[in-house]
Amino acid sequence: MEEARCVICSKPATLRCPSCIDGVDYNGHPFAIHYCSVPCLESDLPTHEQNCKIANNHKQLYRTGELLQQLFYVYREKGFDIDVALVAESGGKMHVYEAPPVKGKALVPFPHVRFPKSEDKLAMLAWFACAESLALTHELLCDSLAGQSGRSPPTIS
Repeated sequence: MEEARCVICSKPATLRCPSCIDGVDYNGHPFAIHYCSVPCLESDLPTHEQNCKIANNHKQLYRTGELLQQLFYVYREKGFDIDVALVAESGGKMHVYEAPPVKGKALVPFPHVRFPKSEDKLAMLAWFACAESLALTHELLCDSLAGQSGRSPPTIS
């Protein structure tokens, strides 16, 4: 692992900005500004404050996205509506075959045994639910991101 260097003087650094220590950049990678001493940290504050705020906003955005994704998967599993008869894999693709519908039975338990791999389970939960996920998470997303951009979030009519 590469040794951290002070952003001001390039000496070996052990201090990090306490405000953005868990922040992330645009790609979700850890955002780390290192300093060798308190004077170097203080001298960088005017420049660093804006970057620190951006990193914390990104951290909040990524955490909100992760939370929304997990809520969506839980919702889809609890309200699963595809009666899966068979799952087959061929040529790197998953083929899902539905059982004939049962009159009066809209929801079915999620067939965990048919999807032993986590990525297949998540793919099945997300399959055919794009519009539904947008409708269900829009208000939660707007509330979670309120104030992030300095303007009101858009509304869906």
